[in-house]
Amino acid sequence: MRFVARFLLVVLPVLCAALPVAAEDGPSVGDHLLVTTADAPLRSCNDTTGHVPAGADLAIKHINGDWFWVAYMHGTETERGWIHRADVVERSRALEQLNDRLQTNPTAATYAVRGKLRCDQGGLEIALADCNQALCLDRSTRLAYDTRASVWMKQGDFDRALADWNEALRLDPQDVHALDGRGAAWAAKAEVDFEAAAKIKKPSAVVTASASDVSAQSVSSGNPLSPPVLLEMSHPAGNLTLNNVAFCVTITNYGNWDRFKKDVFAPDQLILLYTEVENFSSELRTDQIWHAVMKSTITIRDARGELVKEMAFPRNDDMCHTVRRDYYNSYEFSIPEKCTPGPHMLTLKVEDLLSGKTASQSVDFLVK
Repeated sequence: MRFVARFLLVVLPVLCAALPVAAEDGPSVGDHLLVTTADAPLRSCNDTTGHVPAGADLAIKHINGDWFWVAYMHGTETERGWIHRADVVERSRALEQLNDRLQTNPTAATYAVRGKLRCDQGGLEIALADCNQALCLDRSTRLAYDTRASVWMKQGDFDRALADWNEALRLDPQDVHALDGRGAAWAAKAEVDFEAAAKIKKPSAVVTASASDVSAQSVSSGNPLSPPVLLEMSHPAGNLTLNNVAFCVTITNYGNWDRFKKDVFAPDQLILLYTEVENFSSELRTDQIWHAVMKSTITIRDARGELVKEMAFPRNDDMCHTVRRDYYNSYEFSIPEKCTPGPHMLTLKVEDLLSGKTASQSVDFLVK
């Protein structure tokens, strides 16, 4: 009996790394896999050796039936282990296999992986649709924000790209792709701003506060900024931009809100919508108060694009002793009773009544 015990101690580690030959119709050693499960586990014997995020590209080192031995670089660490066939698709057949899985088990992670694949292949609009669908199912799907930011970047919408990469980094501060992307977006945005600044020789015609008004405000409020700087801050160049449009349970103030875990709602359910506004104009009036004036409209459409409801909100006159930089809007409304089960799209349109600029952004949601 003692001999048998010693024999098992020697053989068990070998059995854990046994390497049967792959099935003829499956992937082979050296092929690549795409992870489709959020935080897919890596196993060795009965232990979990690490986790791999959805969208990761892994090379097969060994095959053991339905298990693949892989290595994943996480920061400066390398995690190795067996990953199960159910958590991956073959890179060479990824789109076909992803489509099949979404027919039987539509998860946020799978939509996000298909969105990334389509983005890499140049299908930006369908990639965007997949990312939006993933975020409808789970607002914490980091890969969806990361991929959607890449889409915005390729389309030249740097503000939206920055907003999505900020959210991806909030979910994972070590997301290298998001850090690289955000840096590239800031650089591209800076180049656009420098070019716009070079073309501006004097304040725009939309400036309604004179330099003397700004100077008086600067002195009376103790603001150390010079009149030209205040004029630039109060009437910034660039398009009006909406960031972080989100369905929320509560909204406290600028940048402080609680989202729904899933954007899935019932007819007549009361919800809040949050957005941040950038590049809006402010006007210094005779009361020595800066005013920013916005008007908003929300439209809801079904999966066929048919209008379900349009809601026009009263104009909002925001007042501040200094030039406002942290402007946000919150909207309270109910999901229309006539919404039928299925996908819907909400579009928020905001108009800056001082400059005449408008901006809109759409978010998808499901009605149950």
